[in-house]
Amino acid sequence: AGIKISPSMMITTVKVLSLRVRFGVYDDVKMVPAFLRFFPNVEALHMTSEKCDHLAGNFDLQFWEEVGPIVSVVLRLKVITFREYHGRQDEIAFLQYIFQNARVLKDVMIQIINPRFTSLSADEMTRTINNMPDEKWVRKFQIPVFRSIGPEGLSPWTFQRGADLSDGDPIAPVKFITMRVSVVLQYLHFYVRRTVLYCQYVLSEDWAFP
Repeated sequence: AGIKISPSMMITTVKVLSLRVRFGVYDDVKMVPAFLRFFPNVEALHMTSEKCDHLAGNFDLQFWEEVGPIVSVVLRLKVITFREYHGRQDEIAFLQYIFQNARVLKDVMIQIINPRFTSLSADEMTRTINNMPDEKWVRKFQIPVFRSIGPEGLSPWTFQRGADLSDGDPIAPVKFITMRVSVVLQYLHFYVRRTVLYCQYVLSEDWAFP
C-alpha cells in the first residue's frame, strides 16, 4: 500500500512532522506512509483528523499491516499527538499500527473532537480508545485523553509560532512535563497503586478533560 520512496527522495533533517488527514479518504490515507518514509528521522508526529463528509474506504488494521515497517515509526518516533479524534475505525487502525510498531515511543496524547460536532459523546469516544481490540499498548502508554472545546478543525497555525527558533517543537499542541504524583488521576485515566507514578501532564488553554 502507498507510494514507493527511493533513498534519493528522503529528507533526513526533518524531526518534527505535522499532518492533517481525512482518514476516510483513500488519497489522503495512502499519503501518510509516503510522508513517513520521506522523512525517516521524524521523532515527533502531530496528526489532526480532518472532517470527512463522505467515507471512501475501509482502512482497517489490515491496510496498515500491508504498509509494512517504516523506519521513522519503528526506530525514531518518540512523540505522537492525535487531535480531532472522532472514534472511527480508520483512526483506531492507524493508532494501533503506530503503537504496535513504534519501539522507542515515550509520549502520547489524544484529543477528541468537540462533541458538538459529532454524534458520539465524549465518554463514547474515550471508550473507543480504552476498549481497543489490543489494549496492551493503551495500558503501556497510559494515554491522556482530552476533549476539544474549540471550533471544528481547530484554530490555524500561526507563522509567528512556527518561526520560534527557541522552541524545539513549535508544532506540538501540548508540552509534556515529567512530574511525580502519588494519587489517582482519574481525569487522565491513570490507575496508580502504591508506588509513585511518573506521568505525562499536559496543559492547554483550548482543552478540557472528558
